[in-house]
Amino acid sequence: MKAHNKKEKEEIAFQFAVGLFKALKDHGYNVNQLALEMGVEKSHLQLIANGKKNITLSTQIAIANGLKISFSEIASYYDSVTDADKKEFKAYQKSQQKLKGHIKKSQ
Repeated sequence: MKAHNKKEKEEIAFQFAVGLFKALKDHGYNVNQLALEMGVEKSHLQLIANGKKNITLSTQIAIANGLKISFSEIASYYDSVTDADKKEFKAYQKSQQKLKGHIKKSQ
């Protein structure tokens, strides 16, 4: 089996982030709450949640445990990502960036 190239790894991380976005929504969590539940830094989890970090299996399991779901369920979120999910996630990211820009301007 061939190792993934950089672009493929970025696509995997992005799809995991979209799946995580769906899982957070479905289970009533946000990134801050999940970070507290997992006992990790919010900034670390934000990188994962934005598809900017390729994560280990143990981190995936910790995320599932933090959401109080099984590893197979977090994996099914990854597997079930649709183009519509990706579009919704990108729109969410864009709205968050606008919000951050607005907050910085008002400070």
